[in-house]
Amino acid sequence: MEDNMVEKAIKLEEEVRKALDKTFVENLIKDNKIIFEWKGMQYRVRLPTYKERQEVNKKRIEKYLELLNTKDSNGNFIYKSEADVRKLYRDRGDDIEIVENEFNNLVNQTNILKEKLGQALTENKADAELKSFKDEIEVLQKRQQELSMKKSLMLELSVENQLMHFVYIYVAFMTTEKNENEQWIRVWNTFEEFENDSSTLFNLATFYATLLTSSEMF
Repeated sequence: MEDNMVEKAIKLEEEVRKALDKTFVENLIKDNKIIFEWKGMQYRVRLPTYKERQEVNKKRIEKYLELLNTKDSNGNFIYKSEADVRKLYRDRGDDIEIVENEFNNLVNQTNILKEKLGQALTENKADAELKSFKDEIEVLQKRQQELSMKKSLMLELSVENQLMHFVYIYVAFMTTEKNENEQWIRVWNTFEEFENDSSTLFNLATFYATLLTSSEMF
């Protein structure tokens, strides 16, 4: 995997993580919806209704079958399951499980250091000792971030990941509305129209829909 790809992905993850700060999210989401301004007009992204969830689930199943059955010109399946992707990387000598194991070990090390830091704080240890713990934790967390992003990139093209991205995008299409004459109306009339939208609004809607529905099950 190219180092510059990992670096770019890490920078993007940092931006997203800042945006996903707990306080930021709590202030952003009100009554299961996010209201925002774009080009002087008010928009909102809301959680889907039960009926809309049924439609999303129907589309999810259709997309899943499409991904599973899509073949190239030689008759080979294009998309791989996560299990197949893992095997491909393992055969190439880049085992995802090794990445996961290193990540978990670093998490354990970080937790131990956090406990030591907490103890040092209660005992009013010298600033130099506290800084040492903090610096070690920062190094470990940075490596965890690199490993997490590496795993994400390795599994990005799996059927499961592609399906997850599709669900978030379809929810954004269905639940993004604009305020016209004190009435909330859907922004895009068709999914094709939504897919062909190259404006910033597309990215905003998808990002906010992901925030709202990331913990929801479809």
